[in-house]
Amino acid sequence: MVEVTSSNAGASNVGDFLPTAIGWFFRRSVERRLARMHSYSDRFLQGLVDNERRRKRKVEEEEGRSASKTMLDAILSMQKDQPDQYSDTFIKSLFVVSSSI
Repeated sequence: MVEVTSSNAGASNVGDFLPTAIGWFFRRSVERRLARMHSYSDRFLQGLVDNERRRKRKVEEEEGRSASKTMLDAILSMQKDQPDQYSDTFIKSLFVVSSSI
């Protein structure tokens, strides 16, 4: 995922240098590639959030104690108190930003 993101980050779009009608076709291919990359990373991050929720719930049910605190655990516990402010989209965006720093 990191490889694909970094290769697309600095890529120039050939469609920008061609006349409008021809350039439109090239721009569409770049847009589709970026949309696929976004969809993949969104599914990946949502999977991380969902797995952590399941793991945390399982530990609490089986052992009667809270699971170890990670950054994601802390944010998910804040989400219980303020679900409007800490949506899944917000949580995923925090991970995207923290991974790019």
